[in-house]
Amino acid sequence: MKNFIIILIVFLITSCSNKKEYQGIWIGKIAIDETQVIPVLMKFENEYLIDYFSIPYDTLEYNIIGENITAFNRTLNEEYKFKLNRSKDNLTIFYPQSDRKLELHKSIESNFVYDFLSDKNLKIELPIGNAKEEVFGRDFNFLRPMYLTYQSEKLVANFFDTTVVVDSNYYKFLLKKQLQEPEREWFLYSVTLIADKNINISDIDLVKKQLNLVALNKINYILNSENYETVQLISMRTPPLPMSEYEKLDKCGLRLPPPPPPLPKNNSEFIKNHAILFEINGATILYNDTELQEFEIKKLIQEKAILDSNLTILFYLNENSVYQDYISFIDPVFSSFYELRDRYLSEKYKNLSYYSTEILDEAKKKHPIIIRELNQEEYKKTKYNL
Repeated sequence: MKNFIIILIVFLITSCSNKKEYQGIWIGKIAIDETQVIPVLMKFENEYLIDYFSIPYDTLEYNIIGENITAFNRTLNEEYKFKLNRSKDNLTIFYPQSDRKLELHKSIESNFVYDFLSDKNLKIELPIGNAKEEVFGRDFNFLRPMYLTYQSEKLVANFFDTTVVVDSNYYKFLLKKQLQEPEREWFLYSVTLIADKNINISDIDLVKKQLNLVALNKINYILNSENYETVQLISMRTPPLPMSEYEKLDKCGLRLPPPPPPLPKNNSEFIKNHAILFEINGATILYNDTELQEFEIKKLIQEKAILDSNLTILFYLNENSVYQDYISFIDPVFSSFYELRDRYLSEKYKNLSYYSTEILDEAKKKHPIIIRELNQEEYKKTKYNL
């Protein structure tokens, strides 16, 4: 009996000390194939282990004896066994069942986005906003990150772990990457844009155009977040390009989806009754030539959206603007509609603590986000019709 108690005490002491050794957040990446690398984010906290990018995302109970770890997923009623090896701030995880090995290192930054940027030799200050917050892995998979900033006074992008100067021929670099994945339909994917907030809006427009040329026309704009495991983001489609821009790709023999439909010809009656037109001039946001603050923008949009499910937000960014100005505008626009949706759901489904996909879709149909960016010519014509 005494021997059993001694063994139990030794087991508990060893287990607890091992757990303390691995406590914290560990990051890395793993190659799925020759062209695709995905991030790895794991957190050891007290009795639990979270593998953020596992499928499905879940919190596992774990126990460590020496280098052997056993993790149990109560949701799936499954047990996993693997080995750990720590050397200073590096961690190796070996899975005997698949001979798979992960190389991780301890997080050093305040946010996962910046930790994952540390090997790119790029300096990026993310824009500030109060956008929708999601958890890495569970809500947001962080695939296809594009890092965008200035280096030696030139616009550079790191995409697929390759840093190159961005100009009007950047789409050719993107085409090479696309040709390496002939079986994948790129237009089904979005790009995660991690861009410095001080980039000129003309350069942001250049990047959006280059992405559109290869049918990557949805962008997740990443904002600064105070929480390590969460991301604040705004998802938008890029403005449609004229058919002439797509025709230059015909010689490449690529099978691209048709370009998005162009902005319809301005209908003065529709614009007067169903549209709000904004101009972003640097840090100033104008409506009817009057400067508005964020709370005024939200009040204006919500008052009109409650009465009109076809409300369309039109906006134009002039050349004095930077990326942060763009985010400072679209952030309250999206927040306005998110708040209306939440209000609609809470009023109609008072007794529900969980909303199904069907119910969430109902709120989206009730208050759809219809937003279009105008070029200078479109802006002048639209303003004339108001």
